Amino acid sequence: MRTTLTSVFRDTQEGIQLASERLAEFQRQVSSGRRMDLPSDDPTSASAAVREHAELSTIERYTKASETTSSRLTVVDSVLTNIVERLSAAQTFAMSARGTSVTATQRTTAGQQLRGIRDALFEDMNTAFSGVHLFSGTASTTPPFVRNPDGSVSAYQGNTETASIGVDRGRDVPSTFDGSALTQGSDAADVFSVFSDLITAVEGGDSEAVSEGMLGLQRAFERATSLQSRVGTDLQTLDSNVLRLGALKRGAAGRLSSLEDTNLVAAISGMTESETAYKAALAAAGKVANISLLDYLK
Repeated sequence: MRTTLTSVFRDTQEGIQLASERLAEFQRQVSSGRRMDLPSDDPTSASAAVREHAELSTIERYTKASETTSSRLTVVDSVLTNIVERLSAAQTFAMSARGTSVTATQRTTAGQQLRGIRDALFEDMNTAFSGVHLFSGTASTTPPFVRNPDGSVSAYQGNTETASIGVDRGRDVPSTFDGSALTQGSDAADVFSVFSDLITAVEGGDSEAVSEGMLGLQRAFERATSLQSRVGTDLQTLDSNVLRLGALKRGAAGRLSSLEDTNLVAAISGMTESETAYKAALAAAGKVANISLLDYLK
């Protein structure tokens, strides 16, 4: 009989312990909103959660890179728009100064306008974004062009390499550009030299040299529009990439939530059931504690 009473008491205590642990677990889930706090809670889900956290980190990194690159290329696109407009205006002023009917005053005025455009173009080419010169290649801390003591523009100071930023797995987008490819390309002289010669030709009334200078401006115009087209394509790619990364992020976050977060409806239901079971176990323990030898002799 002693063995029977001990066994009943032990079983009752184990029941109370199990009910208490189950109730505590559901209470933890309801209060924290998390199904897992420690890897040992669910090793398989914990391993999958580690992978999802890594995926989210990668997506965040690529999203930030895409947004930063998009901001930079938006500046490049704006600068190229200015350059295209300036080169178009320069051709118009040069055209107005060509011909024998043009007065010296008109030629002087056209020359002054061309100087202003050349100076504005110099500023455009030296544009920097967050301390990075956009048209110096990978020599991004070096201004691509500087003023010489006589007021002319120096030769290209950057390099011909371009920096790129990884915006997705296997996808890089240029973030700096070779300024010499824009200002000179395959021409014998860069656009600043073309401007200098053109100003001299305009003010001197040399129509043939003016025509030659206008051709040089046209080639620079075509290089600028070509680069702007490529930049525009990259901007569209980045916009699409950010949207795609957003969808991937939502998917990964959803999978992670299913692994780590608790189902509050199920957790509250489980807590209620566990509390009922715990109270029942306590009540049963109270009855067992009152059992005596006389109860077995009845």
